Amino acid sequence: MDYVTTYLHKPIEETKEGIYPSRMHSQNLPAKIRIAMKSFNNQNHNLKGLEPYTHKIGLPESRALYTVLRSPHIDKKSREQFSTHVKKVFVVKKAETHELAKKFFWLKRLRVLGAQYEVNISFKTRLDKMIGCSKGGGLLRQ
Repeated sequence: MDYVTTYLHKPIEETKEGIYPSRMHSQNLPAKIRIAMKSFNNQNHNLKGLEPYTHKIGLPESRALYTVLRSPHIDKKSREQFSTHVKKVFVVKKAETHELAKKFFWLKRLRVLGAQYEVNISFKTRLDKMIGCSKGGGLLRQ
């Protein structure tokens, strides 16, 4: 028998459908777009235009407190306090892999002013169909 036409001592016709079912090639695999937003203002009014299948997760807000001596004299204890509040929101949006360009364009056009974004796009891929093994043990592709 030829080493290209066999895979684990079985003909390719028997192993092809068992290893690679037809449903694996026809389905579109979902991608996730994760957006972490940080801002000094509350961004809830800007996130109301999202689709209903978008998950919005509120993260804890961080606060920094600063104390400044207001008086020019060291002996007088006149102080002034300032604080900064940073609000954080985590948005998870699902999309098909062929729609990623549209969704990324939508994200660029969203224009939320005064916010810092961190975008993470992740998706799964499947390997191509394999024909068989070569002599060195590597797999040959169609």
